[in-house]
Amino acid sequence: MVKGVGGNEEMHYDAIPLGSCCLPSNVANTDRALSLLEEYCKKLRRPEEQLLKNAVKKVMGIFKSSLFQALLDCKEH
Repeated sequence: MVKGVGGNEEMHYDAIPLGSCCLPSNVANTDRALSLLEEYCKKLRRPEEQLLKNAVKKVMGIFKSSLFQALLDCKEH
């Protein structure tokens, strides 16, 4: 559980689905992280939260990039 900005919001991390080898899949982890970041980003509405929102969007962009996906593919093989 992580407190949101201002300490009012809480985010719960559900179990990440396991891959066939009993290890979390990099793709599943990335998809879950993107989903959580998107949810969190939607909650950042106040003016003082905009820098954080922009930083979260940059991280999301990195996760979605073809370079990041290629690096994940290399790690899985």
